[in-house]
Amino acid sequence: MVVVYRDRHCPVCTRYLGDLNAMLPKLTELGIDLVVVSADPQEKAANQIDPIAPTYAVGYDLTIEQMQALGSYISHPHSATETDRPFAEPGLVVVNADDNLQVTDISNVPFARPDFTGHGAWVHSQP
Repeated sequence: MVVVYRDRHCPVCTRYLGDLNAMLPKLTELGIDLVVVSADPQEKAANQIDPIAPTYAVGYDLTIEQMQALGSYISHPHSATETDRPFAEPGLVVVNADDNLQVTDISNVPFARPDFTGHGAWVHSQP
């Protein structure tokens, strides 16, 4: 499972990354490997990720071409205080063991994304 998050400027993403970390044992039990990615450079990504102390893989510095390949909506900063580069809106892609696309959830806003708090029905089903 690849989860795309918006970058350091997004507090919703920080909470979401924490939810993912809490859900990782259940995802692992279901046979799901997880990586999260963003367009932030390494230093900014580390500033957001390190306090969460994730046990999943983290990618950073996505290019526009990579964001497009993931099917992400790409936004541009509204101001320099937000961020200094284009960034991907939230997304989730699951590729199954046969390398087939199983799930795609791409959003064009920061607050519409799958719920990883344990209330989603898919979390309780078997693969």
